[in-house]
Amino acid sequence: MEHHENMIPCQCPSDFGEVLPKEMYLAAKHGQLRKIKQYLEKGHDVNACDEDSCSLLASASIANRLEVVRFLHRFPQLHRNVTDWSGDTPLMHAARMGHREVVEELLTCPHPCRLNVDILNSHEDKAETIAIASSNEDIARLIQNTQLPRLQWHPDLCQALVPARMPVAEVIFECNVCYEDYDTRDRRPRVLSCGHSLCTTCISMMLGTGRLVCALCRCAHNSRINRATDLPVNYELDKVLQERQHLS
Repeated sequence: MEHHENMIPCQCPSDFGEVLPKEMYLAAKHGQLRKIKQYLEKGHDVNACDEDSCSLLASASIANRLEVVRFLHRFPQLHRNVTDWSGDTPLMHAARMGHREVVEELLTCPHPCRLNVDILNSHEDKAETIAIASSNEDIARLIQNTQLPRLQWHPDLCQALVPARMPVAEVIFECNVCYEDYDTRDRRPRVLSCGHSLCTTCISMMLGTGRLVCALCRCAHNSRINRATDLPVNYELDKVLQERQHLS
C-alpha cells in the first residue's frame, strides 16, 4: 500500500548553524518557560543545539518538562527527530526516562514535523526497544499502538503552558495562551468549564477555528458556545484587575 505523502516522517537536518548556549539548555531542563520565550523572541533558532547536539526539545524531554515541550510545539519550524551525539532523539530520551506524558505529547501532537518512531540510535535501538530495556513497557506499548497524526498544524491544540513551578505572583495577571496581561476589556479573563481561565481575545480566536480547547488541560469545550462573551467572567481576578487599574 502506498503511503500518503503527509504520513512520511520528517527528514530533519543535522546542523542548524547555531549553538545553543548552556544557560538555555539548563532553562529547558529547569522549566524556565519565560526565559525560553524571551530567547526565541530575539530570533534565535528553536532547533539550535549545544556541543552535544542537544536541543531545547531534547533537554525538556530528558527532564520531563511537559510544559516546555508543549510550548516548543507552537513553532511549526521545530524539528523533532534531531539526534544528539549518541543518536538519541527527544522521544528516545523520554522513553528511556519513563516520562509517559512527554512521550504521549510527542506522539499525539499534530505538528508539521512528523515523528520517526523507527529511527535507530548508535546502538541500533529505536524508542520502543529503549523503553522495554528501561522497564517502561507501558511506554513501549504506547509507542507501538499510537497512530501518529497526519501532518497538519492546529495552533489551538499546541498552545504553551505556564509552568506550575512559576511563582503565582508572576502569572496571575497573564493569559496562559498569548502571555498578554489581562485587562477589563478585550483581554478580560473568562472561565472555561474545566475551571481554567483565558482572555476573551484568545477564546474568540479559538472559536473562530471551530474548536475551543483549553491550553492548560486540553479539555474540548461545548460546541454550542458561539461567542467568548457566552462564557462567565473570572470575577475574582476581574476585581483585582479593576483595583489595580484604579490605583494606577
